[in-house]
This record gives sequence, C-alpha cells and structure tokens, in this order.
Amino acid sequence: MLSGDNSILSRAGQARDKTEESSREEQRRLTMLEAASNVNGEDYNGVKIPAGYAATKIEGESTVDEGLVITDSEGNEYVWIEVPNDGTGPVYTEVASAEENSDDYYRAIATALRTYCTKDASDGDLIKDGTTSDGTYGKTSTYGYTDVWYDGTGKLEGESSNKEDKNGCGLTCNEYKELYKKMLKSVYTNGGFWIGRYEAGTTSPRGNKNDPTEALKAESKQDLYPINYVKCFQAQTIASKASSSASVNSSLMFGIQWDLVLRFLSNKGVETNFLNDNSETWGNYYNQPFEINRGKYSVASPWNVYIDYTQATENKVTVEGNVSRKIGTTSTDKILLTTGASDTNSKKNIYDLAGNMWEWTLEHATYSYNGTSFPCAYRGGLFGGSGDVYPASFRFYFPTSNSNYGIGLRVSLY
Repeated sequence: MLSGDNSILSRAGQARDKTEESSREEQRRLTMLEAASNVNGEDYNGVKIPAGYAATKIEGESTVDEGLVITDSEGNEYVWIEVPNDGTGPVYTEVASAEENSDDYYRAIATALRTYCTKDASDGDLIKDGTTSDGTYGKTSTYGYTDVWYDGTGKLEGESSNKEDKNGCGLTCNEYKELYKKMLKSVYTNGGFWIGRYEAGTTSPRGNKNDPTEALKAESKQDLYPINYVKCFQAQTIASKASSSASVNSSLMFGIQWDLVLRFLSNKGVETNFLNDNSETWGNYYNQPFEINRGKYSVASPWNVYIDYTQATENKVTVEGNVSRKIGTTSTDKILLTTGASDTNSKKNIYDLAGNMWEWTLEHATYSYNGTSFPCAYRGGLFGGSGDVYPASFRFYFPTSNSNYGIGLRVSLY
C-alpha cells in the first residue's frame, strides 16, 4: 500500500504535482490579465517590461539569471536576453562620444556588440569562425555573414535595381536599415532584448511548401506545431505580426542578436563547448535519447505526420508499421517535436535553440554557386542532424526560394 506505482505515497506525490501545476497555470492566466492592463510599461527586477506584457513571476522564471519570462495577454512568452550596459558588458566608449542617432552612433553600437560577442564569459573564443573588422563572420574569398539588406536575387543595396523588393529578407532597403537601427538603439539603451521562449508555432501542422502563409501569426507558446515550409521573406512577414503591442517591434533575429543570445547563455554558466562544438545534450537531434514529457511529435517519414504522445500506450507509438519511439531509449528516428516538448531541451527558459528546427534570421550570406546566390542565413540545430554538426551557434545559407520542413523561425522583440 505504501510502495509501488499505485501506492498511497505515489498517488499523494501525483496529487501534489498536479496541484503545483494547477497553481502555475493559474498564475499564467492572472499574468495574461495583468499584461492586458499594462498600458505604460513597468520595471520588474531591474528590467523594463514593455506595455502589453507582464512578468510571469513564477518560480524559476522571475530573474534574469534564471531566464526572465514575460507574457502577453494571449499567453505568448518571451525571455529577456541581457546585454549589460552598466560597464560589465559591451564597451560603449565610442558610442558615448558620437552624436545620438548619427551614422557613427549606430556604427559604434554595432561594433561594440560584435566585439563583445566574439568572446565568451571567460574571454575564450565564442564566435567559432571569428569575425572581421566590418562585422562579417566566417569571411573567406567566397562567403561570409553580416547584417545588411538584400533583394530577392541576393543583391545588396549598392547592386540592386529595386530597393523596394521584399522578396529577399522580407523588408525594403529602408525598412531593413531603420529596423536595424531600432534594434541597436533598444539593446544599447535598455540593456537587452526579448526572444520567443519557443520556436514560432501554430495550432495546425503545415503539410508542404505550397501551404499558404498569409494568415499565419507566429505564436510563442508550448505544445504548438513549429511553423515550417516558409521562405525567409515569408518568415519575416510572419514575425513582424507577432506583437499586438505598439510599444515594441517584432521581427526575426538579426545575426548579431543570435550571437548575443549565445553570449548571454555563456554569461549565465553555459559552457562554450555546449554552444559551439556539440549541443546534443540539450537539443532534439537525430539518434539522441531524450525524455518526451509533454506534447506531440512528428515522425520523419512522412515528415508531416504528428502523433499525440500523451495518448500513447506503454510509452510507445508506432507509425506506419515499424517506425516507433519509446521514452528514454535511443532510436534512429528523426523526430520533429512540437514547441517546448521536452524540458531537457532548454537553457535559461529558452527552448530548442539547439536542435529541433533551423531558424531563419535577417542576416545576409555572401555565398553563391554556379551563378545562383544563397543569401538567406539561418541558425541553430536540426532534428535530422547531429549536435556536433549543427550546434546552437551553427549558421548556414540558402537561396531566397528555399522553404522546407526543417527551417522555421523565432521572434525577437525590442
């Protein structure tokens, strides 16, 4: 009666866990109401919370060191990425001496942030491929990455004949430059920015690249189907509609923001090798055992088949014959998890930065092959690959026409 899976003590523990979970969910609901009433913004634990949002104040989510979480009135959650402006972070000496809002002002902020991101918290190398003075990461004779606008053919501002073209990164040339400036100034003045706690998701799985994107709105919630089969410019359009608050801008992350996330994690104790070399211990990767503790997942063949894991019998699901998954066992299956499906796959309340989905960014790649430009840059890991090949810091390129099952997005707010 006292021991075993159905014992008095076991049932008491289950009841306690359910009570605690119910309490957390009730706190989330109250916070959503608080977010709706926060019309002027507020300060919480030293961080400015934007209007239309509120801190969850839940244990494990209420401090910057833990990963400070806010929510909007619809339950979309974001995590604060601290970029200290108190002298312990980027060196802003040249910013202070530049005229505010001048070209030199924004150039100085960008340079300070890039320099800050090249090193980890222990002053070791963080950006794996290094960086040049102009901010181009991984620069060789054939490719590199930097935050600049490009059109639908991959041409930059000085080469493009149509600066109103949004079929590259989803923004016109002027829109991109203005948004970049807003991001830089916000990071500098506020000491950080927000990113989606989860990969952007939707309530219904997307079947293929022909699925329409016009009605999609990026939600940052647990247990949703990751938004995939979107081109980079479509992803930016979706991300730009994520926030209903006029107090913040929402977009894909710029390349520098992704690197600032890595530096933030380093500052908070995540070892560089887990960010840069092999992220398999905290990401959903091919052939990696993990505990699925909530939600749904899809099986790679066919890519768009999703299974409700909570309805599985004996911790096992079989799809189309022999494809199966058992909790805690190693499998050769390629499993695309729903958003936030496993608590193992998070650091500082940020889920699936490593593994699960590659994520589009607003960074430009200079690579081309046989006359075809590959200007769209994406970051992070992939459920169909390994953690040493696709760690959290991974960046690569695709053409503007590319959309597939493995690339999604994450929203940033600033």
